[in-house]
Amino acid sequence: MRTRFSSICFPAAIGAIAALALVLTPASLGLASAAAAKPRASHRSQVACSAAGATRRQRSSAQRARTQRCLKVIATRALHSKRKKWKSTPSVAKTPPTPTTPPTPTSAPPTIESPSTSPTSMPPTIESPTTPPTTESTTTPSPTSSPGTGTGWDGFGGSSLPGADWRPYASISPFNQSTEGVAVDPNSAAIVQKVLSWSLPGNQASGEAETSEDWGHPTFYAEPGDPIYTLHATEPWGNDPLNGMSIPIPPGARPSRSTDAHMTVVTSEGWEYDFWGAQVPPPGGGTFTFGWGGRTRIDGNGLGSGGTASGFGNLAGMIRAPELAAGHIDHALFIVLKCTAQGTSFGYGTTTHVGTSSYVYPADDGGTACPEGETNAPPLGTRFMLAMSDAQIQALAVPTWKKAILTALAHYGGYAGDTGGPGFEFMFESSTTYTALGLPEPLVEFGQASNLPTWEGKYVFNIASGVEWEKYLRVLVPPSQ
Repeated sequence: MRTRFSSICFPAAIGAIAALALVLTPASLGLASAAAAKPRASHRSQVACSAAGATRRQRSSAQRARTQRCLKVIATRALHSKRKKWKSTPSVAKTPPTPTTPPTPTSAPPTIESPSTSPTSMPPTIESPTTPPTTESTTTPSPTSSPGTGTGWDGFGGSSLPGADWRPYASISPFNQSTEGVAVDPNSAAIVQKVLSWSLPGNQASGEAETSEDWGHPTFYAEPGDPIYTLHATEPWGNDPLNGMSIPIPPGARPSRSTDAHMTVVTSEGWEYDFWGAQVPPPGGGTFTFGWGGRTRIDGNGLGSGGTASGFGNLAGMIRAPELAAGHIDHALFIVLKCTAQGTSFGYGTTTHVGTSSYVYPADDGGTACPEGETNAPPLGTRFMLAMSDAQIQALAVPTWKKAILTALAHYGGYAGDTGGPGFEFMFESSTTYTALGLPEPLVEFGQASNLPTWEGKYVFNIASGVEWEKYLRVLVPPSQ
């Protein structure tokens, strides 16, 4: 995608002729990460913004300049339309043309239901893809229930994985807090315009499990009888707190195959171990080697770990296949931005490090910094929300799975947790979580049942279309620590 993450450019109107084309670029979301002064795991390095993070992420030029390709499909009108090639985050990013000048805010429309803020003018309408000529279902397939027969945390382990009604972390976690009554930042409209000038929310795709386009966080639930591994971090950024610890890791567990090589293990004691730059564990136990990592309580606040630039736990904000199938997501979303601010003008205790961007709580470190002089970029950790009521969301002519994402963004918001890619992305869970255990990829099954459009055999989740993002997206005041 990235949100796992190769990109598909969907049709746009060209002159008076409705020429439609799909463009796919392999995922190249490099999530940038922490500073030399305070080590954090790096993530999706991006060519346009890589210099700021160079002091901590000395990756090869080959890693920083991953191959880009753009393939075209000529739709029903047989018109050729060139699309811009760009790097994508771990998703199949929807790539409407980036405006050279962001739209100017207009006066607020009539007041909407809580949460309410002053919206800005809406962007041009984005057409939905029409290839292939099947109709995407607006109903929700039956959810797959979690057996709950494992001996790990909360009854998970082996092939018993969380269902739709489960969410990580305690109710005190920022990811489980409601947006109701939270104030909107005074500079919200300008920040939203800046972020959406990079790109509208990028699409996601199925079929990327165990491929180099999987930028997600494969997660495995250990059981007491699983092989024991001694943890060994290899990056010279200081003393990784996980070094020398011993934990069980389930047989078959393996990291994503992107260069970020994320992997997460949740132990039966309730610790979530988050790894970046992980290697495949040797069979039967031994030493588990990874670049950098950290841990957080699965029943805690989900912060202070080491697998993402922000320090969020690897499970924070992931959109999971069982949630899409059930039609509800009961937590905030994880957002990946092209880059984040350098300075501290955002306020609210915003902090900055040499070599990374600024950050604000609940993030505890920065990512890839935007170029100097780029104004109104938010710091890492910024909280967004969709200022639409349930009634407004339900009235949209979009599929039920998309309404679930929009409702979560309205009820809980979303936090900027990492940097990379073309602009603005949500993150889906890594399907390697399932396929590494010999289970079918649920996003593929869901895409097939929902009649989603396909590209090169992958079902595409079109996130951006059908929503007036600039009109309803907001930046909120950060939560209190």
